[in-house]
Amino acid sequence: MLEKFDILGYLNEDQLKEVEKIGEIKKYSQEELIVKEGEYSSEIYFIISGAVDLLKVETRTNTNIKFGEILAGETFGEMSFFDEGPRTCSVIAQPNTEVYILSRTQLLENVDDAQEIIKIIDEAITYDVSKRLRY
Repeated sequence: MLEKFDILGYLNEDQLKEVEKIGEIKKYSQEELIVKEGEYSSEIYFIISGAVDLLKVETRTNTNIKFGEILAGETFGEMSFFDEGPRTCSVIAQPNTEVYILSRTQLLENVDDAQEIIKIIDEAITYDVSKRLRY
């Protein structure tokens, strides 16, 4: 299931199996909050089905403004996985959204080869983000 995601495409078969064991699959209903802007986390999300909306708080009016959408087959939360920093936006589920959640912390605590796996994922994230910024 996870091999279709570009960020995990550089892992070998054994590493991918380890990653699949650590994470969890979660289903969300329409407009259910998945992550909140400003919260700290070490998780990356892989959208298996459905889609999500990206929202930023407009500080003058304290309202959420939708600025993007991420579809099935894509990921979000890469930067927090990379640096465990605060979420840069809120993420809200569209109808029938299913995601695979991978925690950097859980990976480090439960997988012998975690450092190598994280190095590979971090390099893939860096490449993916630079590609998005260029094009």
